[in-house]
Amino acid sequence: MDTSYEISKSAEKDWRSIVEYTYINFGKRQVEKYTKRLLKCLDDLTKDVGHKKEIDVSGHQVILKHCQKHYIFGLQRNDKPLLIIAILHEQMDLIQRLKNRLNKSII
Repeated sequence: MDTSYEISKSAEKDWRSIVEYTYINFGKRQVEKYTKRLLKCLDDLTKDVGHKKEIDVSGHQVILKHCQKHYIFGLQRNDKPLLIIAILHEQMDLIQRLKNRLNKSII
């Protein structure tokens, strides 16, 4: 898969939490299946494949893609790969969490 994206430390932490939760609750096989699907969604997002949406969050244009039970959020940057800033469960307070991350100057 194309890796024309970078993952922020916060998004890496999100990923680890998803893997840990899935492993504890559903086992190794489901971790592998879900990880494969998330990687496909990341790849689709960077290749502009499928449905995605762009929203303004605290003055930043954030690209989002729904994937399984999660949303993947990224920032386009000039002459740099897409920066994945969050992978959040659909039941979380998504906008507030994004605002908090963007205010931490992760860009």
